[in-house]
Amino acid sequence: MDVGMQIDKSAERKRFIRYSDWKDADSGIEAYSYEVFRLSPGAYDVLTEGTELVARGRQTMFSEDFPSYNVSEPGMYSVVLTVEDSAGNTALARGLFLWDPKSRVTVTNNPMYVTGASDVRDDVVWLTSHVDGFVVNWQGHFENAFQHENKLLNKVEPWPRSKGLDDQQGNRTVEKIPNKQGIVKFHIWYDFMSEISISKPYAWTDVELDTEYKVSTPCQVTEQLWCVIITAFQEIL
Repeated sequence: MDVGMQIDKSAERKRFIRYSDWKDADSGIEAYSYEVFRLSPGAYDVLTEGTELVARGRQTMFSEDFPSYNVSEPGMYSVVLTVEDSAGNTALARGLFLWDPKSRVTVTNNPMYVTGASDVRDDVVWLTSHVDGFVVNWQGHFENAFQHENKLLNKVEPWPRSKGLDDQQGNRTVEKIPNKQGIVKFHIWYDFMSEISISKPYAWTDVELDTEYKVSTPCQVTEQLWCVIITAFQEIL
């Protein structure tokens, strides 16, 4: 079953369900039924179907005109497909997708700060003694508030009736996507510069989900202006 892009930031609300691989050599396929749910956090913040049914439908014969439906609210969704044969047997499969066309990475009130310094003047951090480096900390500084508050990257409750046909492939499966406040990874770039020369970032360091990084400084240099840039990534790029 194909439910479209598993992580989708487009403004397109119309989605299709494609299911061309089902066969029953003995009695033949009788009908395809589908239900679309918007997930919400349940016990231990695990995402579950609950009662928010978004769409449902049934086709009594296979057609290349696959069914479509519209989503209206950003969020995490599941599509449950039930396939019936002419003898009354059924099989179920589930697909997942995250639709979020609006949320963005923002900066919180938690500041990014530097340790190893002993003086701050005019919003500039000064290292006033010879040290071998300084530590930049940005814990809690970035967030994707919508994805974080709605637990959209959390684990999805397994679907017991799917008998192994649950969503285990792609970039949004039933497993939790590791994140910190909706951020899935950080990049850092740093360099020292003079008043007349400012470098452009060219070699980013991927620090995954670390929120602290030590920058080593040459001990023989007594005066340097350093630039440190942190890039925070949400799941929808």
